[in-house]
Amino acid sequence: MTGLVAPRQSLASIASALRSGALPLVPFLQETLRRIDATEPTIQALLPEPGRQARLIREARALLA
Repeated sequence: MTGLVAPRQSLASIASALRSGALPLVPFLQETLRRIDATEPTIQALLPEPGRQARLIREARALLA
């Protein structure tokens, strides 16, 4: 990822930053989804789900409400 999370940052530190608000959830999610879009055609780890990105962002915003 670029920008929000340092390369090799631990999952525990990312989770802590998300919980504390130091790492904003929606921008983090958007960056993660961009990375998934870039790598998924090669990895092929996810089942197709129309509207996945919109659903995940909507759910993230609901968590913050």
